Amino acid sequence: MRPILLTIGSLQIPSWHVFYAIGAIVAFYALIRSNRSLDAPIPERILSTLFVVTYISGFLGSRLLSIIIEQPEIDGLTHIVSAMFSFGPMTFFGGAISAFVVGIIFVFLRKLSLLRILDLSIPSGFIGLFFGRIGCFLNGCCYGVPIRQNFRLGIQQSILEITRVPVQLIESIFAGLFGVVLIIALSSKRWKAGDIGFLGIFGYSAFRFVIEFYRDDYRGWVLQNLLSTSQFISLVAAVIVTIAWPLIRFKKS
Repeated sequence: MRPILLTIGSLQIPSWHVFYAIGAIVAFYALIRSNRSLDAPIPERILSTLFVVTYISGFLGSRLLSIIIEQPEIDGLTHIVSAMFSFGPMTFFGGAISAFVVGIIFVFLRKLSLLRILDLSIPSGFIGLFFGRIGCFLNGCCYGVPIRQNFRLGIQQSILEITRVPVQLIESIFAGLFGVVLIIALSSKRWKAGDIGFLGIFGYSAFRFVIEFYRDDYRGWVLQNLLSTSQFISLVAAVIVTIAWPLIRFKKS
């Protein structure tokens, strides 16, 4: 663990927030580059505005879900809203859901193609997640279950320096590779609008459902000790994509 990346005098720079910011910057770069590869790119000014809006809403949403799940001591609307604007635990799906909802509203108001926006934003989001999970690993949060000392994938980390499955790094590698594959696939003419976005959502939902079995930090339960909050959201997302994807493809064919 290295929760503090750098200390300059009395200033301490936290690892997670540094990698969170790096991830956002690289994700924005990937978004712009991917957009330029399209036959009919979206104006970059509009994409930049969309990125800022979803970035802010994603931060607030990730804080809100973490407050609900991990910080029950924060009670009352005023205290909750205040806590959302402060640094603290953050939950990926809280940010993803809030950014998605706000993004849909933005797309509707600007009369953009939601399917094309999904194709652009989902792969770049994976690139951001690649850096974000490295930050989680350094911070010692989102840690994996304890394993045998001689297990090769084990890394000594977090609570009491127990050797644990490095789920943060596993997810980081998955997100990075999957994001690159989706970005490359986006430039292919074989895919219809929405295919890349839907594939990305389904792929991550399936991966996240499985990797949750190897996490040991508290994420809240929908079914006690059987189905975590993240697994439930993953299932819902996978079901929605499974239904919507072929319907939209059939409609457009």
